[in-house]
Amino acid sequence: MNSAFYFTSTLTVPVVLIALNILWVYLFAILLRNYYRTPSIDRYRNKAHSTCCKLSQINDKVQHDDVNMPHVSIIIPARNEQNHITRCLTSLLSQNYTKLEIIAVNDNSSDNTLKIMQEIQSGLTNEDKKPLSQQQYEQWQENPELTYVNSNNILSTNSNILTSVQKGKISDGTVTISSKKDDFKLINYGRSDKKSYNRLKIVSLIKDRPLGWTGKTWASQQGYLCSKGDILIFTDADTLYMNSDTISSSISYFEKEDLDVLTGFPFIELRDVWSKIVNPVWKLIGTLFGYNITDINNPKSDAASLMGCFIVIKRTTFENIGTYKMIRSNIREDEALGIRAKQMGYKIRGLRMDKSLSAVWSSDLQTLWNGIARTIMPALLNMNGKKRRRRVIYDLLTIFFMAVLPFVMLPYSLGIMKLPDSVLDNYIIASFYSTNSIRDQARLIYQIHFTTLLLNLSACIGLFVGSTVNAIRVFKISPIYAIMSPVGAMFLLVAYISSILPLIIHPKKLKPLIWRDRKYLPDQ
Repeated sequence: MNSAFYFTSTLTVPVVLIALNILWVYLFAILLRNYYRTPSIDRYRNKAHSTCCKLSQINDKVQHDDVNMPHVSIIIPARNEQNHITRCLTSLLSQNYTKLEIIAVNDNSSDNTLKIMQEIQSGLTNEDKKPLSQQQYEQWQENPELTYVNSNNILSTNSNILTSVQKGKISDGTVTISSKKDDFKLINYGRSDKKSYNRLKIVSLIKDRPLGWTGKTWASQQGYLCSKGDILIFTDADTLYMNSDTISSSISYFEKEDLDVLTGFPFIELRDVWSKIVNPVWKLIGTLFGYNITDINNPKSDAASLMGCFIVIKRTTFENIGTYKMIRSNIREDEALGIRAKQMGYKIRGLRMDKSLSAVWSSDLQTLWNGIARTIMPALLNMNGKKRRRRVIYDLLTIFFMAVLPFVMLPYSLGIMKLPDSVLDNYIIASFYSTNSIRDQARLIYQIHFTTLLLNLSACIGLFVGSTVNAIRVFKISPIYAIMSPVGAMFLLVAYISSILPLIIHPKKLKPLIWRDRKYLPDQ
């Protein structure tokens, strides 16, 4: 019995470690391939701008091209986003794309989200949510056309600042903030010409989502119903548009490539310690079996995951696939929308936009945990998504074997180096080299032990190196957090198991998912 165990462990440990090292090499090869083969909006922008010698020529070209560009509606569903909505709206209002309307949808927020929207619409706040100084306010009262500019960008503009605001019902429990003269207030950030396209509309929902809808699909649908654009852009309230030409460059690329759907992969801001520890590991592990941008861009692949922070879609395409009404109960509406569009044969393209867009995925331990559950549960419960369920299982196995197991095996690999006369060594000698000299036997044992230890250490180092690369290159955080990557791997393992086990033990008594301060049944 013992002999069989020692023989099995002697052969199994090195074989497992060799396999893990091969997987790490394969994973890093995939990372390099994805990096160089992934299209980027920044490369497109730089190529387009290289045809112009001066910045003034670029700006003239942008304004000239805007004449022939389509009208665009940007729809921003926002629920309790008082910490993010200011930077999102002000960065959108500073875009140099003229044929643009921005529709901010307040989804029953219990904080100051709506108030901040109204202040921005009235031009009385800057992008850091600081009100105008008393002196600036008095100057503005005397001259409403005055534009304030400081290091935080433009503060207020034009003569269309509202002195009074009315609320008027539209339909389905939806109201809009409107002036007495116009349905929506005109605000022109950074532009003084009256021909500019109406910029900001505020839609405030006074009733909660109807039964069968998620909060985001309902809010996005109401924004769509109030829009006029030929092209729709759905974005999140925590998204920051880092360049003033992000929209114009994206629409130019969208038109040039004759796309139906375009999605942008942003720079993800990691603000809390746990997110900085876990996300580099999760992104690394997801590379092996997960979908990437090249898969999304492949018409033969069923990968169609869109990024909810930036979805550009033709109005006709959006309506032909049934709008959000067809996916109203899906908590991962971005992925569901992409899958539906790709299944119907529409041309989808994903771009890396990490230098143009910035978004927040989680801000503390609770939102991180809920976000992981939101990713896993819908895939497991989708009866028509066998590949998605397999991906979850593959991710779980990858986390265990590649990120956790090497550290579990490390004490064993270190231990056998200190026990040259162990029963295991004697069994190896008796089985293979009993007739050799003692020196040859000792050399053999040392080589086996040392090789096993090296393989084990290299498998551990793979996690540290991969997490360090993601920390520096992808998330722009200190590589010090990569030291805690084994802790991040254990966190992911527990999160995956805690999501999968209830489906096995009590499939009919699943706890609701919590996302954006709302509870959803798992089958959503």
